[in-house]
Amino acid sequence: MLSNITQIIEAVLNMAQTAVETPIVMGALPPDDGISMAIATGASDETFLNKGQRMRASVVINAKSTNQQTALDVLGKIHDALTLTEVYPSGTTWQIGNIETTQIPMYLEREQNSQYVYGSSVRVDFYVKG
Repeated sequence: MLSNITQIIEAVLNMAQTAVETPIVMGALPPDDGISMAIATGASDETFLNKGQRMRASVVINAKSTNQQTALDVLGKIHDALTLTEVYPSGTTWQIGNIETTQIPMYLEREQNSQYVYGSSVRVDFYVKG
């Protein structure tokens, strides 16, 4: 069975994937035209007597394309899908409570292969049962 953290990030990735056609990969961006997602930081906000925890994770979402508008637009669509939903996924031992944008999509760089790279991030608030 996968860890709670792995299940949660996969649930977030699956939510994001519903907004775009390009496959989203976990980890580093592919060499050309792609979208990636990875956990950047995270922590427990509170631990309860039953050892359940209220936690948060910062998730970075990056896109690259030879077209700047495409890279910016896919990140915008992903942020809309993640932050505007009213019902978040849950598992048997976890529940996502909210997802908020912490960094709107922004230009990062243009690579030598003419790929424009844009980046953004969200904060995922979740509860893990004790």
